[in-house]
Amino acid sequence: MYEGFIKRLLDIIFSLIAIILLLPIYLVISILTLIFMGRPILFKQPRPGKNEKYLIFINLER
Repeated sequence: MYEGFIKRLLDIIFSLIAIILLLPIYLVISILTLIFMGRPILFKQPRPGKNEKYLIFINLER
């Protein structure tokens, strides 16, 4: 029972708490990036992966 339902529930609860607590820090970093580095804040970058398939990564810096 623990491995199935309770662990999943705890993972979701702790993830939501972490997102709520870290959101102000992410907003400040995004605003500072916009001020000092300009646009775009996030950009997509294709990178080769397994079996030569390309994956799209979203990066925060240039």
